[in-house]
Amino acid sequence: MDSLNRLQAWHDDVAPTLRGAGYVIEFAGPIEARLKQSASVLVESTSRIAKLTVWSTGEAELDLFEIWAGLKDGGTSRARAPSRS
Repeated sequence: MDSLNRLQAWHDDVAPTLRGAGYVIEFAGPIEARLKQSASVLVESTSRIAKLTVWSTGEAELDLFEIWAGLKDGGTSRARAPSRS
């Protein structure tokens, strides 16, 4: 099983549990027209968004954002990368 199929299998396994706990979880599979195939899983809570992208070459990237409400612009939601401490 390649890395893209493993990511989809993981998503399919944990999605019902995460959705039941109030998370949003989405899987995006490879796009056939692209030479370098990738798949990703997005997980969103009320305070964070995480996206894991895996390529068929074995490379991976994890993006993590904190969600906060702006005060100066009427409270619209914004996302920012968390600070590294």
